[in-house]
Amino acid sequence: MQLIKQIDGSCLITAAAMVLDVDIKILHEMIGHDGSAVVLSLLPEPARRRGFHLQEVIDCALKLGYTVTPIEVLPYSTPDGKSEYPIDFQIDNKERLLKYMRNSRGILTGLGRQWRHAMAWDGKHVYDPCGYVYNFCDCKIIIDTFWMFNKIKSVE
Repeated sequence: MQLIKQIDGSCLITAAAMVLDVDIKILHEMIGHDGSAVVLSLLPEPARRRGFHLQEVIDCALKLGYTVTPIEVLPYSTPDGKSEYPIDFQIDNKERLLKYMRNSRGILTGLGRQWRHAMAWDGKHVYDPCGYVYNFCDCKIIIDTFWMFNKIKSVE
């Protein structure tokens, strides 16, 4: 995987480009926009911009021959839509997450210092679109989901 530095706060699409090994402009073309449109003018940068949604990334991934599976760090169930209870796995949540991350490519999403952030994962290292590569233990966000990418045949 090759590190790509984000432009204009577009961490998600930058992480996707790294995981999918394609140019960001190709993803922009596939999605139909570059994420720069102002949609919430009262908010500061980069929150005022349209940006990208993970579903747009998933659509691109499928067209490029990848499935995307969300692995939540702390999954909850809600039988009535109001009450929540945590899912009790037989192993520790961090250990469970690392089990899926080993030897898998994907995108890590979670809360950074101020905004949500997305980073690429190559099975061994975090590729932060802010311009850094580091080990998982040095991760700069509170991870809530690992979006695991697996190569398949194209669905189209």
